[in-house]
Amino acid sequence: MAEITFTKKEIENDRMLGIHTCEIQEWDGVMFDYHRGEPTPYRALEVLIDAYDPPEDPFLIDYGSALGRINFYFHHRLQMPGIGLEVDRDRFYRAGVNKEKYALKKGLSSDDVSIDFLELKAEEYFPPPHANVFYFFHPFSDWIFRLVMGQILRSIDERDRTVDLLLYYPSFQYFQAIESSGMFEEILFVDCGWNKDPRDGFWVFRHQQENNLSE
Repeated sequence: MAEITFTKKEIENDRMLGIHTCEIQEWDGVMFDYHRGEPTPYRALEVLIDAYDPPEDPFLIDYGSALGRINFYFHHRLQMPGIGLEVDRDRFYRAGVNKEKYALKKGLSSDDVSIDFLELKAEEYFPPPHANVFYFFHPFSDWIFRLVMGQILRSIDERDRTVDLLLYYPSFQYFQAIESSGMFEEILFVDCGWNKDPRDGFWVFRHQQENNLSE
C-alpha cells in the first residue's frame, strides 16, 4: 500500500476543517484482518469530488473511518451526512473529538453536524435503508469485504435504491466480490496519475434502483 507523505497542503486542509487526521495508526498486531488507519490524501479526494456525481439524497458510510477525514471532507464539500465505522476504540474516540472541533470551526454545535461514528466491526453492521454511498480505502481483508458486501446486498434487497461503492486503492479480490454480486456496474474511474501506481485511483460502482434503470 502506498505510503503517504503529510505535506504542508495536507496539514493546511486539516486545519481548514479544524481536525487532526494527518497520521497513520498502526495496529498492535492482534487484529490481522483489519488494516492500519491511513487517511486518503486530500489531493486525491479533491480529484474525486470534482468528478463524482452522487445519487439523490446521498448518505455516506465510511468503513474503517479512523479519525474521520472522509466523513468530514464529504460533509464539507458535498454537505453529505453520514456514519463512520471504526473497530479501534482509540480512533473512534479521537474521531469524536474531531467532530467537536469540526463543528466549532463551522460555528455549529456538535449535534448540528450530521455525522456519527460507531465503534464496531464492519461485518456486524447492517446499513440503514437510506445509506447509499459506501466508501472503502482497503480497510480490511478480502473475506471481511465479502461479508460486508453481503450486508449491503441484503439492505438493498430489503429496500431497493441506487447505491454507490467508492473504492480507493482496492485489491483485485474486492473487484471479484463486487462482480460476483451481479448487482453493480463500474460508472467512474478517477486516476491519481501522479503516482504511477495502477491501484492509486478511485473506482465507483453503482447499483441502479430497478424502477430507475431507464435514467
